[in-house]
Amino acid sequence: MKNRGCCLLLLMCCLQAGAQKIQDKQLLVENGLIDIQAGIAIPVMDFADINFKRVSGYAIPGYSVKLGIRYDITSFLGIGLHYQYFQNGMDADDYLSDVREANKGVTINSFSSASWSLQGMIFGFYMPFKSYRTSVDVGFAGGVLTGVYPESILNYNSPTIPNRVYNIKQFETSAANFALQGGVKMRYQLYKNMMLSASADFTYTEIEYTDIYAEETTTQTPIPLDAYTQYYHIVQLAVGIGLQLK
Repeated sequence: MKNRGCCLLLLMCCLQAGAQKIQDKQLLVENGLIDIQAGIAIPVMDFADINFKRVSGYAIPGYSVKLGIRYDITSFLGIGLHYQYFQNGMDADDYLSDVREANKGVTINSFSSASWSLQGMIFGFYMPFKSYRTSVDVGFAGGVLTGVYPESILNYNSPTIPNRVYNIKQFETSAANFALQGGVKMRYQLYKNMMLSASADFTYTEIEYTDIYAEETTTQTPIPLDAYTQYYHIVQLAVGIGLQLK
């Protein structure tokens, strides 16, 4: 009888431990997530520099879009793949002011520019830290991003020929290079499989544009330009919604 009572007590303890384990697992988010995010893209360092240097991007805050999928392959390691898009305008007013300061012998009338952009696929690894209905993932990734060197138009008067106005149009060109990205992503279970996600990332790449072409639009005279390398440094803050995957 005593032995039977001990066995029953041991069985109850095992069942309780098993039930507790299942309950704890149910409180955690699932291993996978597919989501879409949108947010602000903040240029920093060379990309945001407005000091009229060759590496200065004159970029201003813009927007970003990220579509991704990630999965925890173990309790301490996950893999992720996402498509990334950034767009940042150019501070044309500051650039025009600096060009005028550097070329005081020329009457420069106007300058306009389209936006910088970057897009491509990023793959990487992360470490998930899970708690009740939440996971905070710290990760590092790399991939290939394609950048667009924006179209711009510079209008100025000839310093030697009276009333002669030049209108120089630099055409858009693109190139690609390897990029690095590191950051933190939070997953929070809103309802059943519906998830809220938020992330903060830093992205770096440098892209050399070699096929830069300009034209004087009045006479359609071609103007060859030297290659140019832009250093992109972008802080991204984004939020989104997604579905968790088992």
